[in-house]
Amino acid sequence: MSLTRREFIKKTVIGGVAVYMVPLASKPAQSNHYIYPDDAAGWSDNQTINYRLDAISKVTGQKLYARDFRASDFQDWPKEQWHGYILRVTKADRPFKGLNIKTILGEHQPQKVITAKDLNKKNIKLPGFFGSDMLLDTNQTASYLGHAVAILLFKDYESYRQAKIRLQFNEKSILYGKPEPIQKHDPYVTFRYIRYTDGEEEKFSNYKDGLFFPEFVNHKPLWPEVTNPNGSLSERGMHYVQEINKEFKNPEWMVFAEKFESQIIEPMMLEAENGLMWYNAKKGALHCVMSIQDPTEFEEMAIHMIKQSSALKGLKSLYVHSGFIGGGFGAKDHSIFPYYMVAAMLFAKGHPVRIAYDRYEQFQAGLKRHPYQMHHQIAINKKTHQFEGVISNMEMDGGGRANFTPVVAIVSIGAIQGAHYYPRSDVQVTANKSRNVDAGSMRGFGSVQAMATLDMLINEAADKMKMNSIALRKKNVLQLGDANNQGAVPAGTARYLELLERAEKHPIWVNKDDNKIKYEQQHPNEKFGVGFSMLSKNYGTGAVAPHAGIHITRDGHIELDIEFIEMGQGAHTSQAVVCKRFLGQYANTVRMGVAHAWKPLNLYMTQIPWFMEQSHQDKMKADPRWTPMVNMPSSASDSAFFQSEATIEASRILYRHGLWPAALHIWRDLYPADVMQGTPFREEDAVWQDGYLTLRNFKPLPFKMLAMVAHQQGLVTGVLVHSFNRWAWVEADFKINGTKETYFLDAVALQYGDFASKDKKKLMKNNGYHLLDRIDVRYPATKMNDTSATYFAPCANLVELSVHQHTGVIKVHKIHSILDCGKTIVPQIVEGQMEGGAIMGLGHVLHEYLPPFEEGPGNGTWNLNRYHIPKASDVPVWHFTNEILPPLSPHERSKGIAEVVMLPIVSAVQEGIYQAIGYRFRDFPITKEKILDVLYPH
Repeated sequence: MSLTRREFIKKTVIGGVAVYMVPLASKPAQSNHYIYPDDAAGWSDNQTINYRLDAISKVTGQKLYARDFRASDFQDWPKEQWHGYILRVTKADRPFKGLNIKTILGEHQPQKVITAKDLNKKNIKLPGFFGSDMLLDTNQTASYLGHAVAILLFKDYESYRQAKIRLQFNEKSILYGKPEPIQKHDPYVTFRYIRYTDGEEEKFSNYKDGLFFPEFVNHKPLWPEVTNPNGSLSERGMHYVQEINKEFKNPEWMVFAEKFESQIIEPMMLEAENGLMWYNAKKGALHCVMSIQDPTEFEEMAIHMIKQSSALKGLKSLYVHSGFIGGGFGAKDHSIFPYYMVAAMLFAKGHPVRIAYDRYEQFQAGLKRHPYQMHHQIAINKKTHQFEGVISNMEMDGGGRANFTPVVAIVSIGAIQGAHYYPRSDVQVTANKSRNVDAGSMRGFGSVQAMATLDMLINEAADKMKMNSIALRKKNVLQLGDANNQGAVPAGTARYLELLERAEKHPIWVNKDDNKIKYEQQHPNEKFGVGFSMLSKNYGTGAVAPHAGIHITRDGHIELDIEFIEMGQGAHTSQAVVCKRFLGQYANTVRMGVAHAWKPLNLYMTQIPWFMEQSHQDKMKADPRWTPMVNMPSSASDSAFFQSEATIEASRILYRHGLWPAALHIWRDLYPADVMQGTPFREEDAVWQDGYLTLRNFKPLPFKMLAMVAHQQGLVTGVLVHSFNRWAWVEADFKINGTKETYFLDAVALQYGDFASKDKKKLMKNNGYHLLDRIDVRYPATKMNDTSATYFAPCANLVELSVHQHTGVIKVHKIHSILDCGKTIVPQIVEGQMEGGAIMGLGHVLHEYLPPFEEGPGNGTWNLNRYHIPKASDVPVWHFTNEILPPLSPHERSKGIAEVVMLPIVSAVQEGIYQAIGYRFRDFPITKEKILDVLYPH
């Protein structure tokens, strides 16, 4: 596989190891493109989009993932590939005593059995994020079901296959001691958000006053008992907790209280986790082919894991072969799997080694959505129907390793209020450790559990108050300037009322009573119902740091480099489209996942940004190479809003200092001096039309001509940028060509055209770029870390469904979605997200279920024969409709919507079932068996 300079990108140095990004080549062409070039050729004509960049490759089976590659596909790799299989315990109530595999395997013995003792001898440890005990040692009891005890390495596929047939589901392969009491643990974390207002005055909030924490006694949180409105932080906080509880007894308020329970959910990504690694000892080069959401984290963690061990001392370079991943839904974000691959590689004796989960293994070992138990209370004023307060106490199960459980916990209490305003709130969550399989950052991130169930209680309250549920919501939605339950004011314009008004006028809602009568007359064995819900989900993490790199070639091609990963969400296509605003056409080439290809910017960070003190930021920002955070993971609905900002700002600079001066040069050559003299030339007056830059009556100039002249004149033809967002964008001033300009960036490097002068070429001394020093920078205050979230996108769902009284089968007839996503980049991709999100929500509320503990996925027997995901017959394939609110302005920022589009369907369906059969289910999923138990109680 031969690579050009731009296709083979030296990225950075981590711990003395040079890191490189190499695209996973398109196998049919043996080219160095992510997509077979002929497949991508017709995706657009640079002015209109015909289909996604990867569409043809997807439907013809030519879109390739890490799982499609073997050692034989790579030039210069050994062709003899080893295969790994991970053995896991299925019991967590007795000690592991050893393996019993020799007799079982017979002639199919592994080349190497890696155990905890092998890891300990070579000091091979998991990265700290994942905890300890990579492999369970003998005489230890597993802290969770599915804990790995050994990695078996086989010299060829047939040996591996035969061994796996004999070992998988074979309880005799692992020896156990006698049963013992289940281990008990303190929770991972407990968080509590308290806010109390008296009229217009906010007396206490966590944003204003700060967070405090309980002690753990008998593995339960014990909150401070001393209360004092003028005392310490905890005394003041607990005083207002006491006040809220007293006021919930106000006879002028109605209090609605219910308990809810949500289940363990499997992310069910298309491509199960897998990896392929080879260490070239002669060159000290480690090659990795991985299916991961965040190559950046993997690179850093893997190098440090290897460096601290004694297993491999000659590592000089790491080559990450990166491409598309076949879905993730968060489950490939900080997955532990890649580090088992690293361990296997360290014992593979120079052979390429591959581990690829089948679906049973993915169920047993992959990250899950957290199960929750929740008790919600809402107080509503009897006269005004205003929400007076919310109290919620939630417990979540994080399984045996913490992973992102603490973050999911705090997001769930930060998101719980949804689109509504509560002047008083006391919401807490405890994240417990258990013997369940690990849970992590799956799509929904605590909101589908907490927010959707509180919204169910709002529907119930409206019903008991004999109110229209949309009317009740209209009285209580967040207005511009209202604070959330942390005391922070969300950014942007709240359009909740607009969504509610559209829903209220939709035929599904307007005709719901008449349609119920008609349907039930025509279908006497079925009951009909309509449900509604509107939820608002935050996007972002509070520390997002996107890069972007844009280059134009002499022949007029736009090449875009971004660090975001394509997971099916459409970022590959949408980021190409984002370039059009300033460059007049879409990017021709988009390289994804180039998370460390930004060496010319020379950026570094010093602290974890979420815990940084303002004094440290104020001190460090004087260094133009310092930033609060260097890289951005591919998570949290980040691409449309955060990645786009970097792409837009890079293209703005390229236009302003490359294409615009090229246009002026051409026009001045075309027209006499007396025509040009006195004519105002303002870049903002120029307009792109059909790929031509136009300005008043001057000759329209095609993009290719501008690109060629930009190179000839040595103008800016390449831009690398970095930005930072902490619930607000950084702003910095840069001097470019003698002019002071402000951008939402904190680092900029420029590349000049091929025929630039010697003086300009001398400026490009930093890895081929001219690195600019920012003049001044204004980072968002570190206090913004206390806001939990300020960026939100709302979505509403109307659902028509029926319940068969004799079979319990629930049939969803219609789904209508209403969404505010800001400026839509590619409408068809947004519509696809809305439909896919709704189907995923249907799975959560109606179908998908994994039991906890020994009967659950940790026992290794779960697959799609037992786990029901929605099929075409379960969804209204031809009756999905949607409305996308038009942007408030042509250049309104896009919003992150990948998570919110799966949320309101959950509470809408639960309400629709109630409207059909008169019973409210509060534990999920709502199955036909549960329906029949209610209709025909034993």
